[in-house]
Amino acid sequence: METSSREARARAGRREEEPFRRQQEGRPTEQQERQEQERQEQERLAALHRYDVLAGAPPEECFDRLTRLAAHLTGAPEAQIRFVGAGRQWAASTYGGDCEDAEGARAKSCCARVIETPGVEVVEDARQDERCAGGGPAVESPSVRFCAAAPLQTPSGARIGALCVFGPEPRSLSEDRQQALRDLAATVVDQLERERALVRAREAEAAQRASEEKYARLFETANDAILIFEPENEIVLKANAKAAEMYGLERSELVGRSLRAFTEDVERGEQVLDLAGLVLGVHRHHDAAGRRS
Repeated sequence: METSSREARARAGRREEEPFRRQQEGRPTEQQERQEQERQEQERLAALHRYDVLAGAPPEECFDRLTRLAAHLTGAPEAQIRFVGAGRQWAASTYGGDCEDAEGARAKSCCARVIETPGVEVVEDARQDERCAGGGPAVESPSVRFCAAAPLQTPSGARIGALCVFGPEPRSLSEDRQQALRDLAATVVDQLERERALVRAREAEAAQRASEEKYARLFETANDAILIFEPENEIVLKANAKAAEMYGLERSELVGRSLRAFTEDVERGEQVLDLAGLVLGVHRHHDAAGRRS
């Protein structure tokens, strides 16, 4: 009894000394390690959300082609593209398997563990592998014995999921086939990047159209006369209704003509040109009498 008590006190003492030893050795404390892990997980989840991949969304044909190719290249009967969220993981594409197992708990998945390592994880026999205690690889099914998973790693280094192949019989996976799985996983991420770029381009185009439409409304309804012209030759390109009203001309009569051709006097013409130049960021030079040089 006394020996047990001494051992307990010794363990408690070691636990208390551990932070000081870590500090002396320049290692982070356990709390700092946990904080760093939490930070990395938040960055990983943010990277996943940027691709807008949703559980339950219909599989994309491009992903289906890649899972089909993964199964053929590795000789496995089944393949999945799986994304790993905060507490769950889901399949975006399944080849040769049952879609009923498309979603499951993250903690029970062997394939989900691949996000913790940059390499390919291979489970030759789930029944004999302690890493798979509590569930089979990729799906919680006792019929699954073999699994191999390559991480879906983004350009920033975040591992957001895995390309998995699996089957009902124990087996190994050669280095060449592991490399093929890595290459296909990289292709999945390339496709995600292309889709994200297309979405951003469409958003930028929509924002540009909205801005142009807003400007067009302001241009047409403005209470001030507005002329748009070429800075080099001062030829009018566009005029709003107020400009036509101010000069007593139709807008079609303003467009294509030089400002000097219809201003009431030179001084007023210079003022119009200077105001428009300020809007366009074009600076005009004048002599001491106020005329353009």
